[in-house]
Amino acid sequence: MSKKSNTKLYNDALKKQALNPIGLNKAINITHSVEGYNASCGDEITIHLELVDDNTRINDIAFETESCAICRASASLLCQSVEGLTNEKVASITKQLQIILKDTNLDNQIELSKLNLELLSPISQFPSRVNCALLPWETLIDVFSEK
Repeated sequence: MSKKSNTKLYNDALKKQALNPIGLNKAINITHSVEGYNASCGDEITIHLELVDDNTRINDIAFETESCAICRASASLLCQSVEGLTNEKVASITKQLQIILKDTNLDNQIELSKLNLELLSPISQFPSRVNCALLPWETLIDVFSEK
């Protein structure tokens, strides 16, 4: 049996993140917002931030979305992972995540575990869903490029 057929895309932990996402419609002191769209799935997301330290560090984060479960779960993980981080650190994590999810030859579980994003590891086996997982992260990077 192939690795892909053994991989379950919607594991229980990912479902839990999607059903009860951290940061969804959270009230924060918004200083920056940006919208993202994934044409392949129809996902729409708006990331809201409170940036401090000359707009280089995330003090608080929230999101609004009309999206699939993968995008919502990834946005929830994003909100749990980036608070207090600088734009450089967020860019580094996003770049690593892009590489890991798009290269199925890497040991995704180990690499994503280092980033505390192991719930996203099954997605690398489903190329059509990778953009769903990356949308919140890439949208967040757009916030920093627009500041």
